[in-house]
Amino acid sequence: MRLIDADALNLDYEVETADDWKTAHEIANVIKYAPTVDAVQVRHGKWIVEDNPGTGWYLVECSECGENVTSTAPCIGFPPDAEVTWDYCPYCGAKMDEAEP
Repeated sequence: MRLIDADALNLDYEVETADDWKTAHEIANVIKYAPTVDAVQVRHGKWIVEDNPGTGWYLVECSECGENVTSTAPCIGFPPDAEVTWDYCPYCGAKMDEAEP
């Protein structure tokens, strides 16, 4: 399946003949009446990873929902360069692809 933004399609082009107009009108109708899907917009975030001195754990939370995943997050490296290897937040589903500020 491939989702598209039908509202963003640019259907404005030169119509020189009646056949061109008919073709353009048919294409516009196919798009207008095409079946739609029930989709949710993807949230994008990043892991906030901080040192938790004396515990041997990192403090890890989602930038979108603020949930703490410290006890279960698979981390590599050492603070402040630690990285969580999960691509998505297990609580809110945010895709962790935002760049560091």
